[in-house]
Amino acid sequence: MLESSYNSNIKHARSLVDNQKGDEMMPRKAFWSPITAQRFLSLQDCNGKDDFFSSDLSDDQLVDRLGHVGKIYDNDDDNYNHDDNGDTLGEDLTNKKQHLALRVLVAFSGKDEYVPDHVDKDLLLKRLCGAMIQKGLRNNDHDHDNNNSTNNIYQNGKVLVKRLMLDKGNHNLSKGQGELEKFVNSISSFLRDI
Repeated sequence: MLESSYNSNIKHARSLVDNQKGDEMMPRKAFWSPITAQRFLSLQDCNGKDDFFSSDLSDDQLVDRLGHVGKIYDNDDDNYNHDDNGDTLGEDLTNKKQHLALRVLVAFSGKDEYVPDHVDKDLLLKRLCGAMIQKGLRNNDHDHDNNNSTNNIYQNGKVLVKRLMLDKGNHNLSKGQGELEKFVNSISSFLRDI
């Protein structure tokens, strides 16, 4: 979303945050919905805390932000045997999850109004998905389906990252005939295969 006022909005938000006023609201013209200065910077500033999907991020920056998605755990990983609260997982659960990575379906709307027209959305989708599997995968423990237009990423014969481009869909799939149905059907199919 690089409107003509982008730089002035970033400057204004930084000024508020620098003056300990990050919870102040941005002017209405700055964003499509009410937003604080801190949240605006997190989403809109280059390298903001929530800048996960920008096309101007390098491959290394994308891996830093998204690489945890495809991390493969080992039993000797100190963090593996604990949940987010630090509680120990049961022995059965630990053994069953050994060497498994999170499987994910990544959907991208080809007509997303919040992505500039100059961005190659197919390439960005591939870069995002590729970044998700870089950390923790050793010895090229994944395969790309280069013979298929989906370019899914596989591990041990199972889809690790499934790419879904919704060419005609907008950001929330309220536009683009058939895209909402394609999205729902893809999720259903993906969940059945888990």
